[in-house]
Amino acid sequence: MGQRILLGILQLLAMMLIAGSSSFSQTPDKLVTWTTPPFGSNKEKFDDATVVLRQIDDVELQGISVAGQTIIMGEPFSAGDDWIKELTFRVKNISARKLRLIQITVALAEMGNRSPQVIFCHGCAPAEKEKGIEPGEVVELRMPAGKYYEWVQSQIAQVGLTRVNKVLVSEMWVKSPDGRTVLSGCVKSADLKHPCPVSPP
Repeated sequence: MGQRILLGILQLLAMMLIAGSSSFSQTPDKLVTWTTPPFGSNKEKFDDATVVLRQIDDVELQGISVAGQTIIMGEPFSAGDDWIKELTFRVKNISARKLRLIQITVALAEMGNRSPQVIFCHGCAPAEKEKGIEPGEVVELRMPAGKYYEWVQSQIAQVGLTRVNKVLVSEMWVKSPDGRTVLSGCVKSADLKHPCPVSPP
């Protein structure tokens, strides 16, 4: 009888430890936010083939998710340690022309100026690039397939970190089939919860 009680207590303690460790790893300490001030706010230049804007109006941010969970720009959320791999930006082509590529580049905040440029793209893969993005079409910008995430992890490890919790949206690239490229740290948003801190003209 005493052994049964002891076994029950041990099982209960084990369950509490598992629940505690699970909740610890899923604390709301992850964040995706805009860089302030956004690139383009101070009339920065890039190169002769790229137009830098205060805000890109040809595309519209429709939503952001991590592993299917909707998140809000600038609001902390819970996710596992590999959450960046599952980060997805939904973007709509609201222009009247076909686009070849839409890319969001982010920085890993804890790494400071040693952060790699981490890209989320639709149109980087050959099949996507060939098809293009039609007016009115909504696409998902994801991290490139293959070993790209392993490379990101190796960059994180090089500075002595095991994970990152905060991502800064550095800029968005939009390319047309005619070769025109626009770049900005801000993009229009369909949701008022995601406003980019675009500077006045």
